Amino acid sequence: MRLRRVAAMALCVGVLPTVGFLVSTAPGAVASGCPDVPSLSLKDAPYTEVGDFATAARIRSGPSTSCPVVGTGYPDHYAVFACYRRTGYQETWTYLTDRSTGITGWTRDDLLTGNGSGHVCPA
Repeated sequence: MRLRRVAAMALCVGVLPTVGFLVSTAPGAVASGCPDVPSLSLKDAPYTEVGDFATAARIRSGPSTSCPVVGTGYPDHYAVFACYRRTGYQETWTYLTDRSTGITGWTRDDLLTGNGSGHVCPA
């Protein structure tokens, strides 16, 4: 709750330049350190798998903790896994859609059942 108040106060006094920067998932509008990844669509995925979240997990706009959070998946939500990417830190991240909320984005594989997707994302 305290964090929300601080963020709201920062917005009121103009410390945060734009809200769009914080929540945008548009290509090219990335946070510092968030990798620019090609746009993906579940329709383009050659394979999809159904799974769920092993624990409450953040869904991000890109495959990095530096990317903005666009939603949260919970263990009682099921998801469609499209593919995964390996980061420079050798972590793997799955591109997915939380079917309970409709939110699409990236979640680190160790937070998903079965370690996420078994298919590499197209380059």
